[in-house]
Amino acid sequence: MYRNISKGQGACFRCGSNYGDMPANVYLVHDQNNRVVKVGITNAHAHRLTQYPGWKIVEVVKTFS
Repeated sequence: MYRNISKGQGACFRCGSNYGDMPANVYLVHDQNNRVVKVGITNAHAHRLTQYPGWKIVEVVKTFS
């Protein structure tokens, strides 16, 4: 998000939203070709993990309210 803001693109509008006690997923993905690991969090109903084609989903932890 910082990178987007520093480039003038702004932040994700969802990041400033109050989701309260809604369930979420914390995930770890790995891109072996570029040697990159990413940790993220997304709403349980979102499809964020589909944005990483070719990446290996290492772990997803589902949180509950």
